[in-house]
Amino acid sequence: MTLLRLLLVLGAAVALTGCSVPVTGEAAPASDTTTTRAVAPAYVPPTYTPPATQQAPSNIGTLGVDTFTYADGLAVSISKAEVYTPGKYAAGDDFPVSVRLVVTVTNNSSKAFDPALFRVDASFAGQSASQIIDLTNGIGLAPQAQVLPGKSISFPVAFSIVEGAGELQVDATPSFSHNSSVFVGPVS
Repeated sequence: MTLLRLLLVLGAAVALTGCSVPVTGEAAPASDTTTTRAVAPAYVPPTYTPPATQQAPSNIGTLGVDTFTYADGLAVSISKAEVYTPGKYAAGDDFPVSVRLVVTVTNNSSKAFDPALFRVDASFAGQSASQIIDLTNGIGLAPQAQVLPGKSISFPVAFSIVEGAGELQVDATPSFSHNSSVFVGPVS
């Protein structure tokens, strides 16, 4: 019990140490100045300037019509969207309507292009679409084989979208060194 009292007294002394006043019998001098705190400057986000290798096409293209060609010679086109029925074991079939498109990559550069990191995202009527992986129908991820200079490769992609009227937007990003190409169009 004595140890408990000692700990309580020490704890109180430590707590009150920060609240002490001068003990010399003299009053603390009055201050004629006001205390001001430095205010941190407003945060200004840095301006991002993409490297020259990331110059994306300046226009939005139409599905099934336009092809975007990057400065390095890589060209990307995407077919019109068609409604399709996913296989029984498809993943990502989260919404009532499923659409299928074909992405074509043509390598007009002087180096081989590795499409392993090719990314395709979509939205419909202002809502994100869910990408479908449907191996039964040959719809999976981007191809793993390199595309040699002067060659092309095509691969299917599919998305699950909400029902109703709207416009499909498909963003295709060939790699980390390329910006997205944006394609829009109806679902047929």
